[in-house]
Amino acid sequence: MIVLFIGFKIAYQLNVQTTTLDIWNVSLKSVTVYRLDAIFIGVLCSWISMNYEKKWKKFKFTSALIAGLIMMFMYYGMGFLRILPETYPFVWNVLYLPLASLSIAFLLPWFSQLETSISILKTPVVFISKISYSIYLLHYSIIMQLLLLFIDREKTSLLQLHFITAIYLSITIVTSYFLYRFYEHPMMNLRDKN
Repeated sequence: MIVLFIGFKIAYQLNVQTTTLDIWNVSLKSVTVYRLDAIFIGVLCSWISMNYEKKWKKFKFTSALIAGLIMMFMYYGMGFLRILPETYPFVWNVLYLPLASLSIAFLLPWFSQLETSISILKTPVVFISKISYSIYLLHYSIIMQLLLLFIDREKTSLLQLHFITAIYLSITIVTSYFLYRFYEHPMMNLRDKN
């Protein structure tokens, strides 16, 4: 399944001319069929963790290091090397999103064994994990799109963008909490009763 959905990205690469990051965001990154490989990478990680538990635990630091290297390349190296959608569309159209998924996948062995009793660390992680599905549903498709209706990015200073980012994160967390608290959690309770 992973190969199939990466194949869809290859088909996209062969048939569509991506010219800017904005076009890439709309026509590839936000289209579900091009993102399903991420789900199957997660399923593969789950299968590996259950069937090869000793190796999963043994290589947690090595895999976290690999994740860190991938992330450093993606978030710093690609900018430094000027690997942009305009100049390297194959990297962005076919490789970028699976690399992002793999970087997270390589962090999973470390995260799955991370335990803490320090409340200051545990409480926010548990809170975010509970509302994460609501965050997923709301953050880009609703909250970001509504903010973009009212904000002209061309006329916004860097300081204003940082302020807008703080507002965006705050709105996302608050609305996600309410969606979780008043819809998702009651529905899960209703499901569990039956």
